[in-house]
Amino acid sequence: MNEKWNRDELVDSLEEFKKLYDNKPIHNNDGGMKSGHMFPAWFIVKKLKPKYLIESGIWQGLGTWFFEKASPATK
Repeated sequence: MNEKWNRDELVDSLEEFKKLYDNKPIHNNDGGMKSGHMFPAWFIVKKLKPKYLIESGIWQGLGTWFFEKASPATK
């Protein structure tokens, strides 16, 4: 099997995600992604480190903030 990650990596990443989530700049994201959708999206971006990421709708920008935290720009 060609796995990019496993269950243990997901579980181990929860604490890092929780720290980010507790310190997020937007506290009311009604109408946007909640933690249940944000965690897998953040985790996948963190693991795959895409060169480009295109978002379809940004609501208040919280997803963008999480994506930037998952894959900081390199200089």
